[in-house]
Amino acid sequence: MRVHFFAPEGFEQWDWRNYDSLGIGGSETAVCELAWRLAARGHEVEVYAPIADDCPREWRGTRWFPVFDADTHREAIWVLSRAPLYAEWRFRGEVWVQCQDEDYPGQWTDFACRHITRAMALCHAQARALEGAHPALRGKVCVSSNAARVELMEQVEAEGVERKPNRCVWTSSPDRGLVDYL
Repeated sequence: MRVHFFAPEGFEQWDWRNYDSLGIGGSETAVCELAWRLAARGHEVEVYAPIADDCPREWRGTRWFPVFDADTHREAIWVLSRAPLYAEWRFRGEVWVQCQDEDYPGQWTDFACRHITRAMALCHAQARALEGAHPALRGKVCVSSNAARVELMEQVEAEGVERKPNRCVWTSSPDRGLVDYL
């Protein structure tokens, strides 16, 4: 099966190298994790994202390209990361929308919704909200889960981390809301 991730939205350039250098948010981590895990299962996976010019094109069995190099006429399952409006581009093949945030105001046009095969919510409440706000999505919304770097969590656990129950962890990029809460 051919799977193409299309992730046009972002605050900055990012690619798979951001894992261990600058850091990336949950939606970008989800694209990276899902992409290489699908490739490991034998699927042909390409990622179109706002990558830097020096980004190596091959990583863990996946191929990476600048977002607007995407050839929408190539048959694939197209996974639109946080970008339902791009379904209006009429990708060839199934079009899935990976929802990381609660909603994407103004992007769920009737035209886009007609071309979406599946909208993936991260929880049942988000799925109900999507179907309630956008009747054209009824029957197309499914519940998925977010991706995580399981191997990294296992490595940290194996090192014997001291638990501190009165602390919390901000799991996204600090510039994505943390400043507003401090």
